[in-house]
Amino acid sequence: MMSILNNYGDKPFFIAIGHGADISSQRADDLDLMALERLASCSNPVAIDIACGAGGQAIRMARLGATVIAIDIADMGQSILSNAVALNDTEPLRIQFIQLDMRFLDTLTEADLQYVSREKNKVLKADIIICQRAIHYFTYLEAVVILAKINQIMAEDGRLYISASGINSELGNDYAGTTMFLDNRYSELSLAMRDKHGIHGRVCLYSEIDMTRLIENSGFSIEALFSSPFGNIKAVAKKRNAS
Repeated sequence: MMSILNNYGDKPFFIAIGHGADISSQRADDLDLMALERLASCSNPVAIDIACGAGGQAIRMARLGATVIAIDIADMGQSILSNAVALNDTEPLRIQFIQLDMRFLDTLTEADLQYVSREKNKVLKADIIICQRAIHYFTYLEAVVILAKINQIMAEDGRLYISASGINSELGNDYAGTTMFLDNRYSELSLAMRDKHGIHGRVCLYSEIDMTRLIENSGFSIEALFSSPFGNIKAVAKKRNAS
């Protein structure tokens, strides 16, 4: 039997080497549910799931009627399709999978996005963009650039739902980056945490103050920001000056 990762009952379901467990395919967390609640109030919504994994949240958004672009660095297209079939979705969901490193969001072309464009020859603007448990795999300075690119493909009244592993979570136990300033913080987890959570390679763990800085330096303003009981950092952001 698989071990349990945390008090939520999540299992170590690893689908991409070194990038931790795929939580969204096991359950919708509070940030996922916040995104779904806003999505339900949108007319003909367009959503992007960045670092989508096996597509748990992408499928949930599509089942609410959204047209979804699902993006992941690993080739998850078949996994998303298989999961949708397993949920007895007999009609094709409007999900387009694109294999892409999120650092290169600006390489998406109009042709890539035509599937979800509201009008012919119009480039995508997303109502909902979600990026869970992934931004910590990049340096802080890389993350600022990534979020600025996300800002460019989000509608003026859209929302970004983003989370990062927390420096005050158990992942921060014996983490070499604890004493580093945010700009330079990029270290491996302790061996025990690497083995338990399947997170290998260097990461930048965040505090609430760090996440605030990231969001505000990327052209967004914060609508909500909080820590999970586990200690991860979650936020909802909108374009600066948006209503």
